[in-house]
Amino acid sequence: MSAMVESHVDAALRLWQDDGLLSAEQAAELREDLVAHDATVEQRRGHLAGWLVEGLGYLGGALVAVAVGLVVGNYWGELADGWRAALLVALCVGLGAAGFAVPQHAPARGASGGGAAVRLRSVLWLASTGAAAASAAFILGEVIDVSDRWIAAEVSGLALLVAAAYWWLLRQPLQLAATLVLSLITAGALAGAIGPQQVPGPEEVPSTLPGLAVWVVALVWFVLGLYGRVPPPRELVVALGGAGLVFGGMIALTGSQYAWGHLGAWLAVATLIGLLAVALLRRDFVPLIVMALGTLLIVPQVISMYFGGGLGAALVLVAVGAALIGAAVMIARRRRPRAAAATTRRALPPPQP
Repeated sequence: MSAMVESHVDAALRLWQDDGLLSAEQAAELREDLVAHDATVEQRRGHLAGWLVEGLGYLGGALVAVAVGLVVGNYWGELADGWRAALLVALCVGLGAAGFAVPQHAPARGASGGGAAVRLRSVLWLASTGAAAASAAFILGEVIDVSDRWIAAEVSGLALLVAAAYWWLLRQPLQLAATLVLSLITAGALAGAIGPQQVPGPEEVPSTLPGLAVWVVALVWFVLGLYGRVPPPRELVVALGGAGLVFGGMIALTGSQYAWGHLGAWLAVATLIGLLAVALLRRDFVPLIVMALGTLLIVPQVISMYFGGGLGAALVLVAVGAALIGAAVMIARRRRPRAAAATTRRALPPPQP
């Protein structure tokens, strides 16, 4: 409500009080209702402005992506390597600058507008991170001609630095997810570059080291998310960290038939058991869901490795399925009394002095 409108409202209310049409209490209540209505109108305008800002930003980004696609499709083969690299770097810098240009708390009317601006900045910086990875891949692979053994580690490492910088500036889920995922990729790629490429055996299979590296880094993220040592959302860190544990175990499982006495298989199975234990002890469905999805990916490989395709495999699957059902029932039964107690506390009247 503007100052001029507020002065007119106060004058009208005083006039009605002087004429005996309203009491002082009625005038105060009417003024509060008018202020609340005006705040609601302003909030709706803020919602509309926020949606408009966000929609225009996404539309502009889509047009830029189409333009880049047209350039790549029609002229990429005719451009020199320097111009190609400059185009990719310009795209990365342009998206980052566009994110910086978005006011973090704009538009000023309503909190929703600020939320839309923050989401727009988050999306732009995520796209800038992807452009940084593409720029690094082209420059290192085509211009500098880095060895194939190291290019994945260097590209993911540079992209990780960009993602971490954006996450430090803007604590949003997209930046957190990009940093977490790129840290896992960098760990696996670096271990693959440093360690042996294959392990000896009847057939050449990938080394177990990349899987172990991914698993260790994912474990750090998982524990940090489990105990709330990273900015929210905690569930996102737990889910992605748990998924990293599962995929790290799967990568290690690939080379476990010939390396370190089936260490990868043991690690993969231990990961599933650990996720199940965490879900039961903390009454948390997120690790249980990750464990269930990981079971679909890991258990068939382990069964084919140790049990073949006979009756033993079927019995193992039945046991794992029964364990998952039992875990879900236990978590649900333990969570229900806590939810009921919280509802009862809210329903009880406050204690009388």
